[in-house]
Amino acid sequence: QSEDVNDEAATLRSTPVHSEDNGTPRTVVVAVLVVVQLSFAVSAVLCGAAMHDPRVEPLVFALLRDSLGALVLLSASHAWGVFAWPSVQDVGVLCAIGVFGIYFGQLFLLLAMKHISVLNAAVLAALMPASTMLIGHAVGVEPLVLSSLAGRCRATGLAAAVCGGIAMVVAQHAAEPPGTRGARDLLVGNAYALAFCVGGSAFPLLQRHLIDTSRMAPLTVAGWGTAFGACVLALAVPVAQLPANCWALPRAAWHALAYVVLITSAFNYACLAWCNAHSSPVFVAAFNPLQLVFAATLGALALGEPFTLGAGAGAGLVCLGLSLLTWARAQEPTSKLLRS
Repeated sequence: QSEDVNDEAATLRSTPVHSEDNGTPRTVVVAVLVVVQLSFAVSAVLCGAAMHDPRVEPLVFALLRDSLGALVLLSASHAWGVFAWPSVQDVGVLCAIGVFGIYFGQLFLLLAMKHISVLNAAVLAALMPASTMLIGHAVGVEPLVLSSLAGRCRATGLAAAVCGGIAMVVAQHAAEPPGTRGARDLLVGNAYALAFCVGGSAFPLLQRHLIDTSRMAPLTVAGWGTAFGACVLALAVPVAQLPANCWALPRAAWHALAYVVLITSAFNYACLAWCNAHSSPVFVAAFNPLQLVFAATLGALALGEPFTLGAGAGAGLVCLGLSLLTWARAQEPTSKLLRS
C-alpha cells in the first residue's frame, strides 16, 4: 500500500498543472512577477554596462548565457523529478521559442544596447504587453472582450502601464546631455529594439501554448526553450565574422554573465513559465513596464541618474495600470486556450 501511495505521489509531482483554477492565490503570482521584473532591471543595468565595452560581442554573450542557462534549468528540472524529453510535436514550437524568445527576444536587446541607452531600449519593451495583447486577441489565444467591464479595465490598465513607462523613459531622456548619441546609433538601436519587442511579444504566447499542449512541467519547458534558443544562436556564429579574441570576456562581463545565467536565464524564466501556467500570457507580459520603475530607481541609486518628476509620474501610472489589470484579470473567465 505504501508503494502505491509513493507511486501516486511521484505521478502527481511530475504532472504539470496547466489551469488557472488550481488554488494558487493571485497575490502569489503577482509577487513572483514583481520579483522577476526587479531582477530583470538589475540585469539590464549590468548588461548595459557590459555592452558598452567594445571587447564584448552580443552574440557570444547571448550564446554563453543561454547555453549555461539551459544547463541550469534542465538540471533543476531533473533534480525536482519533472524532467522530460520533448516529443516530436513539441519541436516546432520549441524552435519558434528559440527564434522569437531567445534570438530576437534576447540577442537583439543586447545589440540595441550597443547603440542606445538602457532606458531607450526600454521604451519598446514597455510596448510589449500591448503587442502581446493584440497578437493573443488576433489568434484567439487571449481574447479581449471590450463589452465587459473587466475587459475594458484590462485594456485601460495595459494602456496606462505602457503610457506610464513611455512617459518615464522620455522624462529620463530629457535629462541626457544633447549630442550624446548620433542619429545612426538611434536609428540602428531602435530598429534592434523593435525586433526585440516583436520577438518578446510572441514568446509568452508560444510558451503558454507548449505548457498547455505538452506534458512537460513549466520548468522543463523553460529549460528546453532556452536550449533551443542556444542552438539557434550557435547557428549564427559561423556567419557572424566574430574577432578571434571574442570569447575572452573582461571580468566585468563575466560577472554580468554569472548574474544573467543564474538569475535572469534560470530563475526568471523558470518563474515566468510557472506564472504562465497559473495566469495568462497577457497578464505575465503586462508586468514588463514595472521593470522601468525599478531600472530608473536603480539608476538613481547606483549610477547617480536624476529621478525626475516626470519619471515619478510615469512610475505612478505604471502602478495604476498594473493594479487595474490585476483586478480585471481576476474577474474574467478562464481564457479560450485554457478551456481547450
